[in-house]
Amino acid sequence: MSGIASASEPDFAAKGPGSLVEAKVVTDIDESITALRATAVRVKYRSTSGRDGSSTVVSGMIFVPAGTPPPGGWPVLAHAHATAGINYECGPSLSKTMFGTVPMMAASLKMGYAVAAADYEGLGAPGVHLYLGARTEAWNVIDSVRALRHFRPGAISDRWLVFGGSQGGAAAWATAEQAVTYAPELNLLGAAALVPPTDFSEYAQMAADGSFNEFQKAAYIWMLMTQHRVNPKLDLDLYRRGSAAKNWQALSYCFGPHEQERAEALQKVTADEIKPATPAATQHMAKLLEAMALPHQAAKAPMLVIYSGKDEFIKPEWTRTAIKKACAMGTKIQEVFLADKGHIGPSWEMSTQWLNQRLAGEPFQDTCSQKEEDFPVGYSDGPKLPGSQWRVHDEKRPRPAIVTPAAAEGKPPSDAVVLFDGTDLKEWVSAKDGSSPKWKIVDGAIQVVAGTGDIVTKQSFGDSQLHVEFATPALPINRSQWRGNSGVFLYGLYEVQILDGYQNLTYADGEASAIFGQSPPLVNASRPPGEWQSFDIVYTGPRFKDGKVTTPGYVTVFHNGVITQNHTQILGTTLFHQLPGTVVHGPTGPIKLQDHTYPLRFRNIWIRPLQPTAPE
Repeated sequence: MSGIASASEPDFAAKGPGSLVEAKVVTDIDESITALRATAVRVKYRSTSGRDGSSTVVSGMIFVPAGTPPPGGWPVLAHAHATAGINYECGPSLSKTMFGTVPMMAASLKMGYAVAAADYEGLGAPGVHLYLGARTEAWNVIDSVRALRHFRPGAISDRWLVFGGSQGGAAAWATAEQAVTYAPELNLLGAAALVPPTDFSEYAQMAADGSFNEFQKAAYIWMLMTQHRVNPKLDLDLYRRGSAAKNWQALSYCFGPHEQERAEALQKVTADEIKPATPAATQHMAKLLEAMALPHQAAKAPMLVIYSGKDEFIKPEWTRTAIKKACAMGTKIQEVFLADKGHIGPSWEMSTQWLNQRLAGEPFQDTCSQKEEDFPVGYSDGPKLPGSQWRVHDEKRPRPAIVTPAAAEGKPPSDAVVLFDGTDLKEWVSAKDGSSPKWKIVDGAIQVVAGTGDIVTKQSFGDSQLHVEFATPALPINRSQWRGNSGVFLYGLYEVQILDGYQNLTYADGEASAIFGQSPPLVNASRPPGEWQSFDIVYTGPRFKDGKVTTPGYVTVFHNGVITQNHTQILGTTLFHQLPGTVVHGPTGPIKLQDHTYPLRFRNIWIRPLQPTAPE
């Protein structure tokens, strides 16, 4: 029990789901845990089978932070693990690194959570594991939280969250649905489900058609195996033959000494060897798989669902259908679709901010209630731009082609004025009232604090070369202009648009690096959300005489090293859905960064004032 202040004794007297059967402190654990002086415990606890309601014993790991718990106890983050296997030895708690997932547990501890990580029924403890049986897995996850609370009575809060990916994504989804009825004494605040297999009943027809890829083939074989284990009357000869039948035991292996043996057996299995023997067999398997499909019922806790367009296991339309069904039931879901990612593309880090926001009680954005018209990608009623066939934000204006930028860095040269070097905001003030900015510095970057307003430089600049690096939020919420929006304003008036422009359709003159409402970029050079990007802007300000423009302003922009504005004329101040305006100003003005409510980050900002190329 070392590392725990004022440790209370585990409660082994409790009965029922979540009660402790066994608890053994683990010292031979990955150093990411020991470095935190956290206590790692392998537990066995009572749970319930989702198949028949019978009592079971499930294993797992729990982690208790070092030190004194906060008032009300440590909040809990439950981790629902991804596919590890289908046999006893496939329980993650049996592995020193939990099959490589321990760093996620350590990260959760650093964020101030106690952690519970169930193995699921039949993994790590005697029993039969039904692969992708989400209801059972959900009850196992919920009971792991109860077990954690029994291990440290009084030190663990009833407030908790759950995260899971892949198989664990479905478990997290089902946990959100089951928690309020199965464990009303616990307060689930949110569930993050990454690439969840919601309804995979089409696998039966895919087996009949021989349309599996190698990933789906491997998953389907485990589905067949566990369906037979929970229902021995299922005639396996209708679903396997040849090398599949011959190597059936080898095909069941997971991580460990037999991993290579399984891989070799999988390579030998042909499509015909796992094709259902009859249409009736196909239909029967489809019904067995459909019985496990999500959703089951409305979830009371909000959910984050992230899924991918190039998932090797799951078709995105399966997830979309499940989301629509859940929304119709009354579940509140924040949906994120990553068109170019595969099954392992969405990362655990993408969900951490969302989970922390739920713990903090911040407002939740329910995309179930959103409609396509909430995110217009252009307009047909804007005024025509001077000398152009296009209207402001014209929906018919051609979008720029997409290019992939190379990696680039832009350190300040010796004659630059450094506006932000990662340490403080001394060069900036609030645009509202000139007070100190309310934006915060996180890990050497400025982060927008929504609602606090724009910030501007204390100094004013004229013709200049400006370098700005920025990162849009890693979790790409919403679409069009409602996704990672901000802007760099030259003279505080002329906006070079910042937007999460990666696979995000919007109007052409609102794309990333557009002169907003005026000139689209030559190409779309956006990087994926969360990645650092750069603007290198060279601009010449307009000149005025007697209240009129005598020489227009011009701007050249390199976005991630790719030219996107080539000596583009600035038509005037940048306005939404209006023609550019005219504001007479002097030869210099501030640089402004926009608070558009999204938590963008900025770093490495510097400027080089340029001498005018012609007399004033």
